[in-house]
Amino acid sequence: MYTSTRAAASALLLAAVSLLAPPRAAAQAAPAGEIAEHVRALATVSAAIDAMGGRSELQRITAIERRMVGARSDPGQAGELGVPDRTPVAQVSARTAGPARSAEYLDLRVRGGLRLELRTVTDGRDAFTLIYPNRTVNQIPGARAQPILQSALRRHPESLLTAVANRPFSTRWVARRPCGGQISDVVSYADADGAFMYLCFDPATHLLSSVARVGDDPVRGDVMVEARYLDYRQFGAVRLPTRYVDVLGSDTVSDMRVEIRLNDQVPDTLFTRPAGFADAPPAPAQPTLQPLGGGAYAVLGGYNSAFVVLDSFVVVLEAPLSSGSSDAVLGFIRQAAPGKPVRYVVATHFHYDHLGGIRPFVAEGATILTTPTAASVIRRLVRQPHLLRPDALSRAPREPVIEEVTRARTLGQGEQRVEIEPLGRMPHVDEILVVYVPQAKLLFEGDLFDAYAVDQLPGTDDSVRLVEWIAAHRLAVDHLLPVHGVMSDLAGLRRSVDRRSETAQR
Repeated sequence: MYTSTRAAASALLLAAVSLLAPPRAAAQAAPAGEIAEHVRALATVSAAIDAMGGRSELQRITAIERRMVGARSDPGQAGELGVPDRTPVAQVSARTAGPARSAEYLDLRVRGGLRLELRTVTDGRDAFTLIYPNRTVNQIPGARAQPILQSALRRHPESLLTAVANRPFSTRWVARRPCGGQISDVVSYADADGAFMYLCFDPATHLLSSVARVGDDPVRGDVMVEARYLDYRQFGAVRLPTRYVDVLGSDTVSDMRVEIRLNDQVPDTLFTRPAGFADAPPAPAQPTLQPLGGGAYAVLGGYNSAFVVLDSFVVVLEAPLSSGSSDAVLGFIRQAAPGKPVRYVVATHFHYDHLGGIRPFVAEGATILTTPTAASVIRRLVRQPHLLRPDALSRAPREPVIEEVTRARTLGQGEQRVEIEPLGRMPHVDEILVVYVPQAKLLFEGDLFDAYAVDQLPGTDDSVRLVEWIAAHRLAVDHLLPVHGVMSDLAGLRRSVDRRSETAQR
């Protein structure tokens, strides 16, 4: 099949050149070499489609379900720095054609006892996420439905390569070079939504071996984000990969084995909303500022943070996600405390999603108060290049000022103070800080208790330890602000721990 495809591509190239350069053309034709790069790319993609069984066979896949079991080994989420876990994870990825729908199910047991069980469904117009442990539904804004569908379709070779073949002018030959850990035929491709990828093909088998794109990781800097496809096997008339490995920079973040069902074996219930699930309140489209009294403010969004205005300076509690998120927090601070500098930022622990917004505060000259393990990550992340999406620290580099907190630390004095407490080794992570603001009766924590708006989930081992710690210190807590979830209180934390006990007795 590849020979016939290559011959057809050569004929197409000759026809294209003759059309673009007629004997008496007055206008300058496109260089034949540039057209040849598109034609060679299409020939490479066509060879891959043939190797998978041919375009007609791939188009006969009206529904496909992948059950994926493996491990997550992201070092940015480990219990100890430099000792990646192999956290068991199960996924189901399903899609149908005509009209296109996708369903992505995830079942992940997080260290410390938290279970994340979710399913996101979209048809490109509507999208929702089911949260199984508390039986709620999060409706996703319609504008995000199509991007979620596009991302799901290009995750898998059969739908990605079909889309590439349908967009010939968005495809170009790059080179034969290393890609995905082996020498590959590399083709570039721009998807309909603008996502730009490098498709890597095995020169011997012609099969798609990996898909890579350039990414801006808040902690790792400019990196290649890569999905590798291994162990192709026959499923009827088509060949599909049965192992997926996800790589971020130099880190392998997941390794999954795949079982596949085709067409009438795929249940329609994967794409429907089950009965008995309550609607969760919609998440705010943008971060919001909530005053808590006593100079304390909560910044609520996908990830939460906070800041406390003291007499002459501001203390920020957590800098999660990205530089863009922290830029929004800085805007709120200038609004609430004009002229007061951010002197300190408390980073609770080393997990990368909790450190992704540190860079703008380093650029501001703030001192970072954190654990020894998080300090080592911060010293690395401030030096990582962000050439494609430069932030304030990229434009004016400086060394971070870091103070490692290994025992209780107080900022401010009297009623206007911030108390930082190291909890030591916890089930979720080996070093972590919590923050108490007496004047607001605010306890701020990350990953020890995740609060939910509807029907609180059972607490984790960390939640039990947190209740014990609060009782031992006799803290008055009116506001309990987690990094994940909604504002809660001490009663909400205790309710989650009680539910954990009830669940264990069943």
